Amino acid sequence: MVLLNPPFPYYASSQPPLGLAYLAAVSKMEGVDVKIIDAHAERLSLKEITGRILEYKPELLGITMSTPVFDLSVKISKAVKREISVFILVGGPHPSTLPEETLGSGAIDVVCRGEGEETLAEVFDYFLKEKPLEKILGISFLNKGESVSTPDRPPIKNLDDLPFPCWDGFPLDRYFSPARKMRLSLPIMTSRGCPAKCYFCYKGIFGSQYRFRSPRNVVNEIVYLKNRYHLQEFSIIDDNFSLLNKRSEEICNLIIERRLNLPWSLPNGIRASPLSENLFRLMKKSGCYRVF
Repeated sequence: MVLLNPPFPYYASSQPPLGLAYLAAVSKMEGVDVKIIDAHAERLSLKEITGRILEYKPELLGITMSTPVFDLSVKISKAVKREISVFILVGGPHPSTLPEETLGSGAIDVVCRGEGEETLAEVFDYFLKEKPLEKILGISFLNKGESVSTPDRPPIKNLDDLPFPCWDGFPLDRYFSPARKMRLSLPIMTSRGCPAKCYFCYKGIFGSQYRFRSPRNVVNEIVYLKNRYHLQEFSIIDDNFSLLNKRSEEICNLIIERRLNLPWSLPNGIRASPLSENLFRLMKKSGCYRVF
């Protein structure tokens, strides 16, 4: 299997694609060999991307897709399909919102709507002839030219059950941002979903139901990333990290207790209304230096 992060059509700093790292972890847990192509971080051209995919000769190609990369993703898919037989699965904000349009491009086999970890595992079952597409929740596909959408997949209830993201094979030395203190910074998501109704926010992937990991599970991931990948900094990219003050405080306290000594930031910001002065003090003490 190949997982692809397409390049943006305009310059942007290279951010590690956390969603793909979760899918890579699920793939490895299922015993599936996975290759990573972060074409944005590596600044690959259409020809270079296609050549890399053809070199790997995957049976399954997974593409994370937002609106700016939709057209290029379709071009990549068509170019690859002209050369080899490959099953193409796409996910992300654009296909989750517009599955019929995505399938109408003529190059995509299946759209994964919403969270992808459980769906991907069941797509592997489809390849093993153990489950038909019609029985997989949260996908859209074409059947005799007609778009078919299965019922939405319920949000993952216990996020502690997910494996830690796997960053093996990602070009970690290519990720950068002038806003960071250290060179190697990786994103961490301690919760999913947000009950707020901000008019500017898109919640098509994680929804409005607030689900959260246990503080110990979160800090165990930070320790894992520090030991395995020599993490120098991390960012918490939750939609609403501060919703439950006591939980956020416990995460900070555990970081302090385990003497992780890593700078960290909240690039997605935090909601002001539930904040406490004590949480701010603990954030700073545990290494937080920036809130967007």
